[in-house]
Amino acid sequence: MTGLIDGLWGLGLLGAERRAALHGISTQALEMVVQNAALTSALTVAKAGADLPDRATRDAAAAAATSSGLLSQSG
Repeated sequence: MTGLIDGLWGLGLLGAERRAALHGISTQALEMVVQNAALTSALTVAKAGADLPDRATRDAAAAAATSSGLLSQSG
């Protein structure tokens, strides 16, 4: 959930005044947000405890996954 909220926040799609923008989210942006959420979840459960990754760790993992073809380059 943290990854999902962070992805939407980064796109400026959170808050009551942004509902119309959220409603109109593109497929590409939605895919990027869901990939962000999934990666954040994967990094969280990859080690003992519920220690969320910081953005630098998540971004490094995303770059590695993208370059290896595990993630699409839509974001």
